[in-house]
Amino acid sequence: MYFIKKHKILFVFCIHIIFIIVAEFILNYLDVHLEKSKLYEYEKNLLGLFISAVVVAPLVEEFAFRYFLVKSNLLLVGLSLFFNSIFVLSLSDVLLGSIYIKFSIITLNILVFISYFFFKNKKLHYFVVFVYFAVFGLIHIDNYDQKVIKDIGLSNLLLQIYPQLLLGGILSYIRIRYKFIEVIKYHSAYNFVLVMLYIVSQKN
Repeated sequence: MYFIKKHKILFVFCIHIIFIIVAEFILNYLDVHLEKSKLYEYEKNLLGLFISAVVVAPLVEEFAFRYFLVKSNLLLVGLSLFFNSIFVLSLSDVLLGSIYIKFSIITLNILVFISYFFFKNKKLHYFVVFVYFAVFGLIHIDNYDQKVIKDIGLSNLLLQIYPQLLLGGILSYIRIRYKFIEVIKYHSAYNFVLVMLYIVSQKN
């Protein structure tokens, strides 16, 4: 128990990876068809895949979706919310294409910044955190062929992005409880494992 308390993030990471692997085996066993990610476009450029997934994505996505969850330097918080708004505006038309939904999330970004500027709250309400990690999962719809995604139904769509939804929830929890660097490290390690599993699967 002492080891788990001292290395809680590592313990969560191991359970997380095991869960994802077991879930993939179950889906394959049940013959649930999931669309291939656009990441397969990097098949002939593994170095590009590695840099994009393990280095660039964790830095950019965590700054845009998790940095502002805890009050810190207001300039950086503002930049974080600005980048989040850019991500939202670029969201796929499949689920969040409505200009009203995008406007609502951007309005929420503005309210978050105002709340930090005028009030003493150090962290966001858990409901607001839930909204942001849900949006984080949904932006990954763009990893798939949009023509196919539009026709697969809501349940299969959720199966497509459940790993990102789960990851978003875990990363949001880590951001609230630990330092920001821990979120980047977790995201990077997670993507590293996925890239390695992909490379191994391609060789078999």
